[in-house]
Amino acid sequence: MDPTTGSGKAPPARAELDRDGQRSPIHPRRAGLAPLALGVLLLAALALRLFGIDWDDGRRLHPDELFITDWVLVDRIRPVWPPDLGNLLDPATSVLNPRSVDPAKGTFRDDYAYGALPLFVTEAAAAIASLATGEDWHAADRVYLVGRALSALLDTVTVLVVYLIGRRVASTRVAILAATVAALAPMSIQLAHFFTTDSWLTCFVALTLLWAIRAAESGRVGAFALAGAGVGLGMATKGSVFTLAGVVVVAVAYDAWQRRRMGGSDRQVVGAAIQRATVGGGAALVAFALFEPYALARPDVYIAALRRQADIVSGSFDVPFTRQYVGTTPVVYQVEQFVKWGFGPVAGLLALAGLALLAWRCRRSLAAGPLLALTWFVGYGAVIALGETKFLRYLAPLTPVLAVAAGVAIDAIWRRVGSRLGERAGAVAGAVLLAGVALWSIAFVSIYAREHPRLAASRWIYANVPPGSVLGSEYWDQALPMALDAGLSPGVRGYETFDIDLYADRPPAEAADAIFAFLDRVDYVVLSSNRVETSIRPSPWRYPVQTRYYDLLHAERLGFSLVAEFRADPALGSLRFDDQGADESFLNYDHPRVLIYAKNGVEESRSRGVGATRSEPETALSIASTETAHPPSF
Repeated sequence: MDPTTGSGKAPPARAELDRDGQRSPIHPRRAGLAPLALGVLLLAALALRLFGIDWDDGRRLHPDELFITDWVLVDRIRPVWPPDLGNLLDPATSVLNPRSVDPAKGTFRDDYAYGALPLFVTEAAAAIASLATGEDWHAADRVYLVGRALSALLDTVTVLVVYLIGRRVASTRVAILAATVAALAPMSIQLAHFFTTDSWLTCFVALTLLWAIRAAESGRVGAFALAGAGVGLGMATKGSVFTLAGVVVVAVAYDAWQRRRMGGSDRQVVGAAIQRATVGGGAALVAFALFEPYALARPDVYIAALRRQADIVSGSFDVPFTRQYVGTTPVVYQVEQFVKWGFGPVAGLLALAGLALLAWRCRRSLAAGPLLALTWFVGYGAVIALGETKFLRYLAPLTPVLAVAAGVAIDAIWRRVGSRLGERAGAVAGAVLLAGVALWSIAFVSIYAREHPRLAASRWIYANVPPGSVLGSEYWDQALPMALDAGLSPGVRGYETFDIDLYADRPPAEAADAIFAFLDRVDYVVLSSNRVETSIRPSPWRYPVQTRYYDLLHAERLGFSLVAEFRADPALGSLRFDDQGADESFLNYDHPRVLIYAKNGVEESRSRGVGATRSEPETALSIASTETAHPPSF
């Protein structure tokens, strides 16, 4: 027994992996430069995540963020000082329970499926900010900034942890390269601009991976406790990350395998495994209980909330905002979105290549780092691959592994080019690859340097749409215009908003009648994003009329002409990248495309087509048009 580690083997000496996966001493000069490079990376990562932090000018245009801020944190989390112990011990009324009883319904709320940890920490940070500034940072119009700042900070911590994982998995150079990819990942930068749980969860996943790798390599009981605590913190952030426990289980098994190889008896090996599994599990339970106490006090409510979300993800519970994934191919869709938008083409392809390299190295030499990284990737990846819902953000917990994989790939190319053409050529190859990663990141971040398209569109409406106009909007999307400065609000201008529910399941004739009524009623049709359209188009069998409506509207054949378009595409100077094909959840929160159509005076001819086809609901419904001898039809 090693007295310094409390294990049957001493921890490995500080070392790096060379090209063949063997340990080699760290070059002292490179080791000295690494902290400086890492410091620069962390500052850059934080700057990218804080740049444009108030991207929607306080409108909270991310629906999950709006729900967390206004409906949960402000409405349900109301700590008092001194604390009322009796209240805190009652899950039904506790001011710290996000799933407490709804006074209006008399039942526990099961609409909050995220963890309480981000709420508690954000509330505490808001309290500190309030004491420091004398202003109320608990209010809905300010606390979202506290949440976004914490997301940015935690995601920067993730960059640091990726560096530490990279050193364990490969080498210092790989660690720096991996941290660079993590710092520049567009998906991570975007999620860090939101007060949601994604950045928090990714940070705890990365910490758990790091501690699990250290535990597997050293066998230290304390390291297993930290790894277990990471699982508990992750679960207290988002319960769907239960597969993270599998990483700790594999770490325990790896430690047992190492002990057996070193000559430990069956009794010693089993005893050590039981001890470390118990410590890890206990630490996970304690961490979870500290930050999700009411999940344990009322597990039925907690499980009901998780089950509801699981049903949505699996597709068994049909909701409008997941219909965009009808017909998408599992794995193929996620990989395509990840490569195109999540990491960008250069980093995305490098990450995929790096995964193959990690698997090859793991097969050659069963090292703890690659093994546990791949364990997490395969385990969690299988879970999200099976779901019908494929939000790009579901890949966020995999980004630490993907960043390390990209670092491994860049390093491999660097080495290969260097071995054939010289070290300088290898360095140039690495620099070119990093430049490709950085350029896509810069292009994406440019969206935060411009006014949000919905705010720009609202400003245009106030300047160009006559008072008293009727503006058509889509149910399930943001109605425009939004209130801006004093005097710039729909009420002051006398605007009327009239929306249409295109998601409603109706017979074709009824759907056409609803659309005709909508078009006859409004003066402008305002599409504040492509959210509804992208959810309808994959199901023409379900929405034949609605699909045809969009075709004709965009072709300006419904008596409405496109008069304004607002977008904030990723850009490098004048070079813009059209990302309208990106996952809806990646596109429509911080940079949606807004289209405004104005009635052009030929609308009277449309209504005559309704009566002519109303008696034949089984056929497509005609829409007369003054622009064509052959009327378009739904």
